Order: sequence, then C-alpha cells, then structure tokens
Amino acid sequence: MIKIACIEYGSSGLRFNALAPGPVANRMIESLNRQRNPENPKEDEELIKSSVPMNRYGTNNEIAQLDLFLVSDESTYCNGGVFLADGDLTAE
Repeated sequence: MIKIACIEYGSSGLRFNALAPGPVANRMIESLNRQRNPENPKEDEELIKSSVPMNRYGTNNEIAQLDLFLVSDESTYCNGGVFLADGDLTAE
C-alpha cells in the first residue's frame, strides 16, 4: 500500500513511510507480559528480551525519534520505506 501511495502521489510532494517497531517497554508490552504469564510477568519479559539480539526492549523515545526523523526535512528523500526499530529482531 505504501509503494502504491508513493507511485500515485510522490510527484505531488507527499511522502509515505512505515515505522515498524519491535517490542517497546511501555504499558502495552507490560500488559501482554501479564496476560501471557500472570504468575511471573518478568519471566515472560526476559524470554522476549532474549529473543532480541540487543537483549532489551526499545523505548518510546527511540521510536519517537525515528518518527520525528521521518516527518522532518532531514528525510525528504525517504519515500516508500519500511523503517525498522526492532533491536535487530528481524535481522536474524
């Protein structure tokens, strides 16, 4: 869908990019950890972190910084991309 939008509207100056975050330390992931392992959510957290090559969750700020870059004038030639912020999770 992003590629089609770029083809259709790119010449008018509109840019379309996708931001694809991995696990992020916030209330949503904490809730998921509690749902998957109500007795020991920390165990679930450690299991997920161990699957991420950087061995940690991302932060809301890290995702926001990438988002700010994509909407800034610093990224005017970025169009039609999927930008990962997943701690190398998909690199393996």
